[in-house]
Amino acid sequence: VAPPAATFAAKAAASAVNIEIGPGDNTLEKIRDKINSSNSGVTASLVSDASGVRLVLRGATGAENGFKVTATDDGAGAGGPGLSALNYDPSADLTAMSATQTAGNAKAKINGLEVTSASNTLTDVVDGLTIKLNKKTTEGNAIDLTVSQDNEGIKKGIDAFTSAYNGIVGIIRVQTLYDEASKTGGPLQGDSTAVSLLSQLRNMAFTTASTGSAFGRLSDIGIDIAKDGTMSTNSTKLGKAMEKLGDLKTFFTATHDTDANKVGVSQRFKTLASQVLGTDGAISTKTAGIQSTIKRNEEKIERMEDRSVAVEKRLRAQYTALDASMTKLNGLSAYVTQQLSVLNRSS
Repeated sequence: VAPPAATFAAKAAASAVNIEIGPGDNTLEKIRDKINSSNSGVTASLVSDASGVRLVLRGATGAENGFKVTATDDGAGAGGPGLSALNYDPSADLTAMSATQTAGNAKAKINGLEVTSASNTLTDVVDGLTIKLNKKTTEGNAIDLTVSQDNEGIKKGIDAFTSAYNGIVGIIRVQTLYDEASKTGGPLQGDSTAVSLLSQLRNMAFTTASTGSAFGRLSDIGIDIAKDGTMSTNSTKLGKAMEKLGDLKTFFTATHDTDANKVGVSQRFKTLASQVLGTDGAISTKTAGIQSTIKRNEEKIERMEDRSVAVEKRLRAQYTALDASMTKLNGLSAYVTQQLSVLNRSS
């Protein structure tokens, strides 16, 4: 089936892209590479079939992303072997290349309303839904879409939240724990940053939010907190909370510019994570401090090693001098002994 007739109208904000094809670029591979490196929004590829290798050009989706190709006249004409063979303009007699698919918008009718989109993904047609158009349908064969609340997905999200919380609390507790049996403490025992972070996490878990939701505390939606600070989910209570989905969403995601008490639970944890993990956050500051201490210790070690080398050198010189003096003294002692022996024989 032949593709539909096409026209071309330049997009208002678009501008022509000039691609220079030199004498040394006389292969399809090099022309393809030239087009792909031009940042024109058009992608070139090579496709092989029974008749040989073909150059295929593809633009972005949507009617407004159609394109035309105009090659500077090289005297070969549209049917010749030169650059004129690349000409393509559906609105003029410059169609040496053929269109296999014309740029166009996706069209659909949803609830009786006709909609168009530059892509097959509709994101702003039905509030809160993303609809992907997979294939063309025929008139009278409408497709029914049923949208329902994904309670299982919500529960998985909340379970992921409690699991992440328990993981962080568990790591901090282990690293700051003192083992009475071995009389040893964790690497972060007494570390103010770790202790402060654990305290902030626990405070957030118990804080009551004033978001305007029917729920104010995590326990209200079925998230219980044990004595060791870990969370667990009460499925029955959570199921009842999901019957008030709007309130549940507000409880987690509410924001407020000035009143922290009106901020949702997940937003509070997100803010804390940014404060802790940010460039100037607690962990970055602590890490920088530790690295600074390590650097100072390395410099101290280097200075001590330099002093040790200097002391060793000085001691070696002193002992070498002492050894030389002892050698001279031994020689003098032997001479004196010899002289005394001679005197004794003479007397």
